[in-house]
Amino acid sequence: LLQEMTSPEVADAISCRLPFIFPVGSLEQHGPHLPLGTDAFIPYAIAKRVAISLPGVVAPPLIYGGYSMPRTGGGREHPGSSGLPLGLLVEVLCNIVNEWMSQGVDRVVLLNGHWENSPALLEAGDRLHRGPRPCKVVVLSYWDVVTLDERREILGDTYSPGLEHASVSETSLIQHILPSLVRLDRRVKGGAEESLSYDVFPPVGRSLWKHGVGASALDSSADAGRELFDLLSKRLSHVLSVEFPGH
Repeated sequence: LLQEMTSPEVADAISCRLPFIFPVGSLEQHGPHLPLGTDAFIPYAIAKRVAISLPGVVAPPLIYGGYSMPRTGGGREHPGSSGLPLGLLVEVLCNIVNEWMSQGVDRVVLLNGHWENSPALLEAGDRLHRGPRPCKVVVLSYWDVVTLDERREILGDTYSPGLEHASVSETSLIQHILPSLVRLDRRVKGGAEESLSYDVFPPVGRSLWKHGVGASALDSSADAGRELFDLLSKRLSHVLSVEFPGH
C-alpha cells in the first residue's frame, strides 16, 4: 500500500518496475443500505488482493469521481453525493500520475469503480501515454473482466445490467468486503416508476429511483459477494500479468 510505504521502499518498487494500481471511485449515495464510498471501496479491495500475487503497488483510492447522474447513480439530489466535472477529474488523475512518472513509474493501472468516471479515465490514460515520459497505462472498470452470464450465474436472476447501482452485485460485494457497513434490514427492491432511454434536466420525477437503488438488492449475499470478488480478482490478475509481463 503506497500510503504505508517509506520513500526508499517506493524507490525500490519503481526500480523493479512494479505497476502502480490507482483505484478511482466516487462519493455517491447507494440507497439506504450501502455507504457513500461503495464505488471506491470495491476497486480498492480488488486492487489489494491482486497486488499480493502480481505484485504491485496500490495507491489510496480517489473517492471523489464524476458527478452522479439520475439514470446511472440516482442523481446528486440525494444527500451526501458529491462529485467533480469530468474535465477536472481528468486533470486530477493526470497530475497525480505525472508525479509518479516523474519519479520513474512507467506502468500504471487506472481501476474504475464508478460508471460516470469511464470517459475521464480513458482521456487520462490517452494523455498520460502520450506525455513526455514513456508510460504504459491500463484503463478498465472492475466489472469489465467478467461476462454477463458469469455475473448472472453468481448473482441470480435479479441481476440487472444497466441498473446495477446499490443493487445485488454491489451489495453482495460490500457484504463480503466490509460487512459491518451494510444495513441489511434496509435493503429495498429499488427501481423507478418509469424507465427512460434518455436524460432530462431537471430530472423527471417518475424516472428517478425512489430509494436511490437501481434494481433489487434483496437477494444479495456475502457468499455471492465472495465468489464474485474472487473471480474479479483472478481475472484482473490475469489481465495485468498479460499487459505487464516479466516484472
